[in-house]
Amino acid sequence: MEQKNIILEMDEAKQELVQCVNDVLQKHGLNCYLIEPMFAELYAQVKASARNELEQARAQMAERNATQTAKDGAE
Repeated sequence: MEQKNIILEMDEAKQELVQCVNDVLQKHGLNCYLIEPMFAELYAQVKASARNELEQARAQMAERNATQTAKDGAE
């Protein structure tokens, strides 16, 4: 299976998000100003998750580097 370019994946995801938002607005008869606070809350949650992912990735990289350094020192 061919892997898509990350930029294409991001663009496709963005289009799907826009479609989902439009569907919700239409389904519930809401105006954009009514869902803006919901987006603010969702954004805060996504931002916190992204921060956690970054911290985990940094910790994993540091652990791999420490393991490699120890391994190289033992040789």
